[in-house]
Amino acid sequence: MSMEPTAQAEFQKNGYVVINRAFDRALVPSLRNELARVHESFPDLKAQHPLMHRLGEWSIRSPQAASTVIRDFVFSDHFAGPCKSLVGNDVDLYWCATAAKPKERGKGFPWHQDAGYGGGPDEYITFWAAFDEVDEENGCLWAVPGSHLTGIQEHEFRKSDETDYGGPFIKRPYEPDATKVPILLSPGDMVCMHSKLIHASFQNHSPRERRGLITAFVQSGEKQVFQTVGTPEITVPFIRSGRRLDSSENTRAQ
Repeated sequence: MSMEPTAQAEFQKNGYVVINRAFDRALVPSLRNELARVHESFPDLKAQHPLMHRLGEWSIRSPQAASTVIRDFVFSDHFAGPCKSLVGNDVDLYWCATAAKPKERGKGFPWHQDAGYGGGPDEYITFWAAFDEVDEENGCLWAVPGSHLTGIQEHEFRKSDETDYGGPFIKRPYEPDATKVPILLSPGDMVCMHSKLIHASFQNHSPRERRGLITAFVQSGEKQVFQTVGTPEITVPFIRSGRRLDSSENTRAQ
């Protein structure tokens, strides 16, 4: 289904929109299990699926390559409707990654823009699909509403330390105390974000896991795709002339 006009307007204004009950909670246990399997079996799975990459303890890139459950979820109507509303009738999967911030020791991910990673398109959308209750205590996302309209900020690469995971983050000093808002999600909810939205997440000191899946979609034809690992990648067809391609038609994701 297409996104409601009010949700589209909220996305255009704030740079993100929360989609409550975006997918059936009955799917969550199997998605959690597959996320755990991908993380626990990564060395063996990597040997079979070269597309996969580990991004620290918190994330595995391209989990759909090794999991039919995740692949069927990614190439589903849960994402197709919002993609057609916000991107158009010809859409590719840009990238996909697990988001598993562990309980009691999960680190933060400082302020950044997805488009600030460099080497790829500036305009695309990213979904964060929740498999757990996600709140301020266990490291939810925080966003700066409207920041997608301010352009791409200067980013710098920082190594992982005791409090934060490593990656490209907005150059210091940057701390939007007055304008940041938490994005609270329940299992089955998703947040859809503009690639230029400034966002972050903080540490998980709680006794609860914070698990989810990140998927990014781009208008087809955007092929200059180079990610943080420095590995050239090819986008995967998802929607063509308004028709969603199912997972069996996306062999490059396997």
